[in-house]
Amino acid sequence: MENIFSTRGYYEASEVGEAEALSFNVLTADKTVVPIHGQRIEDTLRLGLSAPFWFCPELLNLDFDSVGSVVRSIIENSVENGIREIWVKTPPSYYATAVDDFEYHLSRENFDVVNTALCQAIRCDAFQSSLVYESSLKSASKRLLRRFSEMHSFQLRDCSLDWEREVADVYKLINNNRSKKAMTLKYSFDYLKELTTRYRERLRLFKFFVDDNYVAAAICHLVGEDKMYVAAWGDFGHALNKSPMYKFCSSLVEYCVDRDIGLLDFGVSSDRSTYTPALIKFKENIGCCSSLQRTYKYASHRISCEVRAQ
Repeated sequence: MENIFSTRGYYEASEVGEAEALSFNVLTADKTVVPIHGQRIEDTLRLGLSAPFWFCPELLNLDFDSVGSVVRSIIENSVENGIREIWVKTPPSYYATAVDDFEYHLSRENFDVVNTALCQAIRCDAFQSSLVYESSLKSASKRLLRRFSEMHSFQLRDCSLDWEREVADVYKLINNNRSKKAMTLKYSFDYLKELTTRYRERLRLFKFFVDDNYVAAAICHLVGEDKMYVAAWGDFGHALNKSPMYKFCSSLVEYCVDRDIGLLDFGVSSDRSTYTPALIKFKENIGCCSSLQRTYKYASHRISCEVRAQ
């Protein structure tokens, strides 16, 4: 499950203040080398806290016991690097069965769950086309899509990352969408440009047009060969009577089906501190399934005990 969220470059580009990229290798019992890339702030190791999640792809090829040895080695290497706290944000379990193995070993090594989030995604591998996808939705969603298609023409454009203006257009529209909700995107335009330079093969930017008018956009990351994560999306600046987001979603599903991308992940909908029932309902209406995502913390006093035991 190749993903940019577990690479050193992702943390080097991070805009989190006072953070620096930290890398080290750990060994499994059979001497397999597993590279660990994260972020350090003072005496805290952060794996995935400034990302959608953290999960190094090498974990997919390890047996159950070897995953446990990786977790123990992360603790040991953290001690050697002067780390007193370890935070890990794991992916939802629909990414891989190995996520469950990893979380079990985190719990077994006394990592505490400090946050639980509800994530939602569409399983595109269940559909042969966007029409089949649309026919699977609830009646109200199907009616909305049918009426929208009867009244409008539409087009999904996969933007070229070579054109800075295209990248800027996508960023601006989504940021305007956030502004009308008294929010902002979590990162700057310069950060997005940096990602398009470092990870151009893994990034996809989309524009959505209705009747030749640019009305919506999305910033997505390819995760492995068969999953796409929607980092940000939204609509803005149109006078449509109905939201274009249902048809935009259907077009993204079609994009995924045509390229054998089996999962379209719309990320976190709510967590312990923020409950957004309207967002959860909207994602249910577009056909999302749900999975929990957990953030773990290894308490500082436990690392102190590790130091004393050595």
